[in-house]
Amino acid sequence: MRDVCKHCQVEKYIEARGLCRGCYSLMEIRHLHPCLSSYHHYATRDLCGGYQLPETPTPHAPGSTEKIDVLAARAKRHEALFHPLDAKHNFE
Repeated sequence: MRDVCKHCQVEKYIEARGLCRGCYSLMEIRHLHPCLSSYHHYATRDLCGGYQLPETPTPHAPGSTEKIDVLAARAKRHEALFHPLDAKHNFE
């Protein structure tokens, strides 16, 4: 019996959820499959699923006091700390 990815059924799985690296890298697929690791309860819910994304991204630069305030507010609302469209460092 070959260990294949639970989602695509093609690649050999390598991640804790029984997913191949390609499927695991896609958040929408990762959230469809529960964490299989016996240590998953030590991780934050944000890593193993469970927190909702914030409604809007923040334009504030990482490390700024404004961004820290936004992160604190998100934590208080039990939201994911980071939104995929949050402002990134600009190394120009």
